[in-house]
Amino acid sequence: MTFLPPGVRVFLLRKVRDLSLGATIRRGERGGFIKLIVGFRPMHDTILVRYAEIGIKGNNRGMFENKLVENIKACLQSQGIGKTAIERRFGRIMLHTSASPDLSKVFGIASYSTAIATGTSLEALQKAVELHLTGFKTFRVTCSRLDKTFPLDSRAVAKELGSFIVKKTGAKVSLETFDREFIVEILHGKLYFITNTVAGPGGLPVGIEGNVVAYIDSENAEKAALLLMKRGCAVIALLPHKRALHLLQSYAYGLHLQIIESSDIEGTARKENAKAVIVGDTLHNLHTYDTTLPVMRPLVGGAA
Repeated sequence: MTFLPPGVRVFLLRKVRDLSLGATIRRGERGGFIKLIVGFRPMHDTILVRYAEIGIKGNNRGMFENKLVENIKACLQSQGIGKTAIERRFGRIMLHTSASPDLSKVFGIASYSTAIATGTSLEALQKAVELHLTGFKTFRVTCSRLDKTFPLDSRAVAKELGSFIVKKTGAKVSLETFDREFIVEILHGKLYFITNTVAGPGGLPVGIEGNVVAYIDSENAEKAALLLMKRGCAVIALLPHKRALHLLQSYAYGLHLQIIESSDIEGTARKENAKAVIVGDTLHNLHTYDTTLPVMRPLVGGAA
Protein backbone atom coordinates (compact mmCIF):
# COMPACT_ATOMS: atom_id res chain seq x y z
CA MET A 1 0.00 0.00 0.00
CA THR A 2 1.55 3.33 -1.08
CA PHE A 3 0.58 6.94 -0.34
CA LEU A 4 0.88 9.22 -3.36
CA PRO A 5 0.18 12.91 -4.05
CA PRO A 6 -2.93 13.50 -6.17
CA GLY A 7 -0.87 15.14 -8.89
CA VAL A 8 0.40 11.73 -10.06
CA ARG A 9 -3.02 10.06 -10.00
CA VAL A 10 -3.88 10.35 -13.70
CA PHE A 11 -0.35 9.53 -14.83
CA LEU A 12 -0.22 6.37 -12.74
CA LEU A 13 -3.66 5.23 -13.79
CA ARG A 14 -2.67 5.48 -17.44
CA LYS A 15 0.54 3.54 -16.84
CA VAL A 16 -1.35 0.93 -14.85
CA ARG A 17 -3.81 0.44 -17.71
CA ASP A 18 -1.01 0.26 -20.28
CA LEU A 19 0.53 -2.59 -18.27
CA SER A 20 -2.84 -4.32 -17.82
CA LEU A 21 -2.70 -3.91 -14.06
CA GLY A 22 -5.75 -3.55 -11.90
CA ALA A 23 -5.84 -0.55 -9.57
CA THR A 24 -8.04 0.61 -6.71
CA ILE A 25 -7.71 4.23 -5.57
CA ARG A 26 -8.96 5.49 -2.22
CA ARG A 27 -8.59 8.92 -0.70
CA GLY A 28 -6.53 8.98 2.46
CA GLU A 29 -7.67 10.34 5.80
CA ARG A 30 -5.28 13.28 5.51
CA GLY A 31 -6.16 15.67 2.70
CA GLY A 32 -4.31 15.54 -0.54
CA PHE A 33 -3.15 11.92 -0.37
CA ILE A 34 -4.55 8.79 -1.93
CA LYS A 35 -3.90 5.08 -1.55
CA LEU A 36 -3.05 3.23 -4.75
CA ILE A 37 -3.53 -0.53 -4.50
CA VAL A 38 -2.17 -2.32 -7.55
CA GLY A 39 -2.81 -5.95 -8.44
CA PHE A 40 -1.42 -7.87 -11.40
CA ARG A 41 -3.71 -8.81 -14.27
CA PRO A 42 -2.20 -10.89 -17.08
CA MET A 43 -2.26 -9.48 -20.60
CA HIS A 44 -4.10 -12.64 -21.64
CA ASP A 45 -5.14 -16.00 -20.27
CA THR A 46 -6.00 -17.82 -23.50
CA ILE A 47 -4.54 -18.36 -26.95
CA LEU A 48 -7.00 -19.07 -29.76
CA VAL A 49 -5.46 -21.00 -32.65
CA ARG A 50 -7.18 -20.89 -36.03
CA TYR A 51 -6.63 -23.24 -38.92
CA ALA A 52 -7.83 -22.96 -42.49
CA GLU A 53 -7.21 -26.02 -44.64
CA ILE A 54 -7.85 -28.50 -41.83
CA GLY A 55 -11.36 -27.07 -41.58
CA ILE A 56 -12.38 -28.55 -44.93
CA LYS A 57 -11.39 -32.09 -43.97
CA GLY A 58 -14.17 -34.61 -43.58
CA ASN A 59 -14.41 -37.58 -41.24
CA ASN A 60 -10.65 -37.59 -40.62
CA ARG A 61 -10.59 -33.97 -39.46
CA GLY A 62 -9.99 -35.05 -35.87
CA MET A 63 -6.79 -36.80 -36.93
CA PHE A 64 -5.45 -33.57 -38.43
CA GLU A 65 -6.44 -31.57 -35.34
CA ASN A 66 -4.75 -34.08 -33.02
CA LYS A 67 -1.54 -33.88 -35.04
CA LEU A 68 -1.64 -30.08 -34.91
CA VAL A 69 -2.08 -30.20 -31.13
CA GLU A 70 0.88 -32.57 -30.90
CA ASN A 71 3.04 -30.18 -32.94
CA ILE A 72 1.94 -27.18 -30.87
CA LYS A 73 3.00 -29.04 -27.73
CA ALA A 74 6.41 -29.69 -29.30
CA CYS A 75 6.72 -25.98 -30.07
CA LEU A 76 5.82 -25.02 -26.50
CA GLN A 77 8.33 -27.50 -25.11
CA SER A 78 11.10 -26.14 -27.33
CA GLN A 79 10.47 -22.67 -25.89
CA GLY A 80 10.62 -23.87 -22.29
CA ILE A 81 6.89 -23.47 -21.68
CA GLY A 82 5.67 -26.11 -19.24
CA LYS A 83 2.56 -28.23 -19.29
CA THR A 84 -0.30 -26.30 -20.88
CA ALA A 85 -3.97 -27.23 -21.00
CA ILE A 86 -4.96 -27.50 -24.68
CA GLU A 87 -8.57 -27.90 -25.73
CA ARG A 88 -9.91 -28.85 -29.13
CA ARG A 89 -13.03 -26.93 -30.02
CA PHE A 90 -14.87 -26.97 -33.31
CA GLY A 91 -13.05 -24.43 -35.47
CA ARG A 92 -10.45 -23.50 -32.83
CA ILE A 93 -7.71 -24.96 -30.67
CA MET A 94 -7.51 -23.24 -27.30
CA LEU A 95 -4.41 -22.93 -25.14
CA HIS A 96 -5.18 -21.96 -21.55
CA THR A 97 -2.03 -20.04 -20.66
CA SER A 98 -0.72 -16.56 -19.90
CA ALA A 99 2.59 -17.39 -21.62
CA SER A 100 3.39 -15.85 -25.01
CA PRO A 101 4.81 -18.59 -27.24
CA ASP A 102 5.86 -18.01 -30.83
CA LEU A 103 3.63 -20.30 -32.91
CA SER A 104 4.33 -18.54 -36.22
CA LYS A 105 6.35 -21.48 -37.58
CA VAL A 106 3.94 -24.29 -36.76
CA PHE A 107 2.54 -25.51 -40.07
CA GLY A 108 -1.23 -25.96 -40.00
CA ILE A 109 -1.89 -22.69 -38.14
CA ALA A 110 -3.56 -19.93 -40.16
CA SER A 111 -3.33 -17.41 -37.30
CA TYR A 112 -3.44 -17.27 -33.52
CA SER A 113 -4.55 -14.67 -31.02
CA THR A 114 -3.88 -13.91 -27.40
CA ALA A 115 -7.18 -13.28 -25.65
CA ILE A 116 -8.83 -12.58 -22.32
CA ALA A 117 -11.65 -14.99 -21.49
CA THR A 118 -14.56 -13.10 -19.92
CA GLY A 119 -17.10 -15.90 -19.63
CA THR A 120 -20.71 -15.04 -20.38
CA SER A 121 -20.67 -11.58 -18.81
CA LEU A 122 -20.78 -8.42 -20.90
CA GLU A 123 -19.69 -6.52 -17.80
CA ALA A 124 -16.53 -8.64 -17.53
CA LEU A 125 -15.88 -8.05 -21.23
CA GLN A 126 -16.22 -4.30 -20.70
CA LYS A 127 -13.80 -4.37 -17.78
CA ALA A 128 -11.23 -6.20 -19.88
CA VAL A 129 -11.63 -3.73 -22.73
CA GLU A 130 -11.46 -0.75 -20.36
CA LEU A 131 -7.78 -1.46 -19.75
CA HIS A 132 -7.09 -0.76 -23.44
CA LEU A 133 -8.98 2.52 -23.90
CA THR A 134 -6.06 4.82 -24.67
CA GLY A 135 -4.42 6.26 -27.77
CA PHE A 136 -7.28 6.46 -30.29
CA LYS A 137 -9.94 8.87 -31.54
CA THR A 138 -11.82 6.53 -33.85
CA PHE A 139 -12.55 2.83 -33.51
CA ARG A 140 -14.67 -0.07 -34.59
CA VAL A 141 -15.80 -3.27 -32.90
CA THR A 142 -15.58 -6.57 -34.78
CA CYS A 143 -17.40 -9.52 -33.27
CA SER A 144 -17.74 -13.04 -34.64
CA ARG A 145 -19.91 -15.78 -33.19
CA LEU A 146 -18.80 -19.30 -34.00
CA ASP A 147 -21.92 -20.93 -32.57
CA LYS A 148 -25.35 -19.94 -31.33
CA THR A 149 -25.08 -21.03 -27.70
CA PHE A 150 -24.56 -17.42 -26.56
CA PRO A 151 -27.89 -15.58 -26.10
CA LEU A 152 -26.84 -12.42 -28.00
CA ASP A 153 -25.76 -12.39 -31.61
CA SER A 154 -22.53 -10.76 -32.79
CA ARG A 155 -24.24 -7.49 -33.76
CA ALA A 156 -25.80 -7.07 -30.35
CA VAL A 157 -22.49 -7.70 -28.58
CA ALA A 158 -20.68 -5.26 -30.88
CA LYS A 159 -23.37 -2.62 -30.27
CA GLU A 160 -23.18 -2.98 -26.48
CA LEU A 161 -19.39 -2.85 -26.41
CA GLY A 162 -19.26 0.05 -28.87
CA SER A 163 -21.68 2.07 -26.75
CA PHE A 164 -19.55 1.38 -23.67
CA ILE A 165 -16.36 2.57 -25.44
CA VAL A 166 -18.06 5.77 -26.67
CA LYS A 167 -19.32 6.49 -23.16
CA LYS A 168 -15.90 5.96 -21.60
CA THR A 169 -13.75 7.75 -24.18
CA GLY A 170 -15.91 9.99 -26.36
CA ALA A 171 -14.25 8.39 -29.39
CA LYS A 172 -16.18 8.10 -32.64
CA VAL A 173 -17.15 4.92 -34.44
CA SER A 174 -15.62 4.55 -37.90
CA LEU A 175 -16.09 1.26 -39.73
CA GLU A 176 -13.81 2.06 -42.66
CA THR A 177 -10.92 4.14 -41.30
CA PHE A 178 -10.20 3.68 -37.60
CA ASP A 179 -7.34 4.10 -35.14
CA ARG A 180 -8.20 1.03 -33.09
CA GLU A 181 -10.13 -2.17 -33.67
CA PHE A 182 -11.63 -4.09 -30.76
CA ILE A 183 -12.12 -7.75 -31.65
CA VAL A 184 -14.36 -10.17 -29.80
CA GLU A 185 -14.97 -13.84 -30.51
CA ILE A 186 -17.92 -15.77 -29.13
CA LEU A 187 -16.93 -19.38 -28.81
CA HIS A 188 -19.03 -22.10 -27.18
CA GLY A 189 -21.14 -19.66 -25.24
CA LYS A 190 -18.24 -17.56 -23.92
CA LEU A 191 -16.76 -14.17 -24.79
CA TYR A 192 -13.10 -13.68 -25.66
CA PHE A 193 -11.50 -10.27 -26.04
CA ILE A 194 -8.65 -10.49 -28.56
CA THR A 195 -5.55 -8.56 -27.51
CA ASN A 196 -3.19 -9.47 -30.37
CA THR A 197 -3.21 -11.58 -33.55
CA VAL A 198 -0.25 -13.17 -35.32
CA ALA A 199 -0.28 -14.77 -38.77
CA GLY A 200 0.68 -18.42 -39.04
CA PRO A 201 2.35 -20.21 -41.96
CA GLY A 202 -0.77 -22.13 -43.04
CA GLY A 203 -0.53 -25.54 -44.67
CA LEU A 204 -1.00 -28.88 -42.92
CA PRO A 205 0.54 -30.23 -39.71
CA VAL A 206 4.01 -31.66 -40.28
CA GLY A 207 4.00 -35.46 -40.20
CA ILE A 208 0.35 -35.99 -41.11
CA GLU A 209 1.29 -37.21 -44.59
CA GLY A 210 3.81 -39.86 -45.66
CA ASN A 211 7.60 -39.86 -45.79
CA VAL A 212 9.51 -38.12 -48.57
CA VAL A 213 13.25 -37.96 -49.16
CA ALA A 214 14.60 -34.49 -49.88
CA TYR A 215 17.88 -34.51 -51.79
CA ILE A 216 19.39 -31.33 -50.40
CA ASP A 217 22.44 -30.26 -52.37
CA SER A 218 21.69 -26.52 -52.39
CA GLU A 219 19.76 -23.73 -50.71
CA ASN A 220 17.03 -24.16 -53.30
CA ALA A 221 16.67 -27.81 -52.41
CA GLU A 222 16.12 -26.91 -48.76
CA LYS A 223 13.40 -24.46 -49.81
CA ALA A 224 11.78 -27.20 -51.90
CA ALA A 225 11.85 -29.53 -48.90
CA LEU A 226 10.19 -26.84 -46.78
CA LEU A 227 7.32 -26.56 -49.27
CA LEU A 228 6.62 -30.30 -48.95
CA MET A 229 6.90 -30.03 -45.17
CA LYS A 230 4.20 -27.36 -45.38
CA ARG A 231 2.00 -29.94 -47.13
CA GLY A 232 2.32 -32.17 -44.07
CA CYS A 233 5.05 -34.50 -45.37
CA ALA A 234 7.59 -36.05 -43.03
CA VAL A 235 10.81 -34.93 -44.70
CA ILE A 236 13.96 -37.05 -44.54
CA ALA A 237 16.98 -34.93 -45.45
CA LEU A 238 19.50 -36.63 -47.71
CA LEU A 239 22.75 -34.66 -47.89
CA PRO A 240 25.45 -35.46 -50.46
CA HIS A 241 27.62 -33.00 -48.55
CA LYS A 242 27.37 -31.92 -44.92
CA ARG A 243 25.46 -28.66 -44.49
CA ALA A 244 23.37 -26.84 -41.90
CA LEU A 245 19.59 -27.05 -42.25
CA HIS A 246 18.49 -24.12 -40.12
CA LEU A 247 15.44 -23.33 -42.27
CA LEU A 248 13.98 -26.84 -42.12
CA GLN A 249 14.75 -27.29 -38.44
CA SER A 250 13.02 -24.03 -37.54
CA TYR A 251 9.69 -25.40 -38.88
CA ALA A 252 10.03 -29.06 -37.91
CA TYR A 253 7.84 -29.00 -34.79
CA GLY A 254 6.47 -32.45 -34.12
CA LEU A 255 9.00 -34.06 -36.46
CA HIS A 256 12.36 -35.53 -35.53
CA LEU A 257 14.17 -34.33 -38.64
CA GLN A 258 16.20 -37.28 -39.85
CA ILE A 259 19.44 -36.27 -41.59
CA ILE A 260 21.35 -38.82 -43.68
CA GLU A 261 24.69 -38.03 -45.30
CA SER A 262 24.66 -39.99 -48.54
CA SER A 263 24.18 -39.67 -52.29
CA ASP A 264 22.18 -42.90 -52.60
CA ILE A 265 18.71 -41.55 -53.39
CA GLU A 266 17.06 -44.83 -54.39
CA GLY A 267 18.49 -46.90 -51.56
CA THR A 268 17.64 -44.31 -48.91
CA ALA A 269 14.12 -43.81 -50.24
CA ARG A 270 13.38 -47.55 -50.22
CA LYS A 271 14.86 -48.03 -46.76
CA GLU A 272 12.82 -45.15 -45.30
CA ASN A 273 9.63 -46.19 -47.10
CA ALA A 274 9.48 -42.83 -48.87
CA LYS A 275 6.75 -42.13 -51.39
CA ALA A 276 8.65 -39.54 -53.44
CA VAL A 277 11.93 -37.67 -53.86
CA ILE A 278 12.09 -33.88 -53.51
CA VAL A 279 14.72 -31.85 -55.38
CA GLY A 280 15.50 -28.16 -55.78
CA ASP A 281 15.36 -28.01 -59.58
CA THR A 282 13.96 -24.92 -61.24
CA LEU A 283 12.63 -24.49 -64.76
CA HIS A 284 16.05 -23.27 -65.92
CA ASN A 285 18.02 -25.88 -64.02
CA LEU A 286 16.56 -29.36 -64.55
CA HIS A 287 18.38 -32.61 -63.78
CA THR A 288 17.70 -36.32 -63.94
CA TYR A 289 18.01 -38.54 -60.85
CA ASP A 290 18.75 -42.22 -60.37
CA THR A 291 15.46 -43.32 -58.83
CA THR A 292 12.29 -45.10 -59.84
CA LEU A 293 10.21 -43.05 -57.40
CA PRO A 294 8.32 -39.91 -58.43
CA VAL A 295 10.59 -36.86 -58.41
CA MET A 296 8.87 -33.70 -57.23
CA ARG A 297 10.19 -30.26 -58.22
CA PRO A 298 8.09 -27.73 -56.28
CA LEU A 299 10.24 -24.77 -57.34
CA VAL A 300 9.51 -25.25 -61.05
CA GLY A 301 7.27 -22.41 -62.18
CA GLY A 302 7.98 -20.31 -59.10
CA ALA A 303 10.66 -18.03 -57.74
CA ALA A 304 13.42 -19.86 -55.89
